[in-house]
Amino acid sequence: MTTLDRPFLESARIVIGLAASPPVEKRWQADSLLPLMSVGMLACHVTRQVGWAREILPVAASDAPIDEAAEHYRRAEWVTAKSLDHPANDRSLDEEDAGAGYAAMVDRCESALEDVEQMLASGGAQPVVTIRGRTGA
Repeated sequence: MTTLDRPFLESARIVIGLAASPPVEKRWQADSLLPLMSVGMLACHVTRQVGWAREILPVAASDAPIDEAAEHYRRAEWVTAKSLDHPANDRSLDEEDAGAGYAAMVDRCESALEDVEQMLASGGAQPVVTIRGRTGA
């Protein structure tokens, strides 16, 4: 593990712990503070980052250029979108995941975190990952 792996894992545990808390479960269907998102949609959205890590960390050959984080966010359409209805702000995946329910979100997060921890501990993760131009996440 590198010195940056531990803060990521600690942050992921905190986010999952908050999203998996009883108040979130109780208010799953309620509106969140973010427009057009329920509490469940927001919980699924923020915890999905651990799932993305599970997808992009495995060691694999790649010809794709590697973007620095600043460049990724500079290009991301959702950063500068002026409307919640802009296609970059698509909430359909959040809605779909929230529709599967609280328990499914908790299971998905715990599984993803376990996989990421295993990859990082075993050396099965790339030292630098490619962010492939996803603009909506």
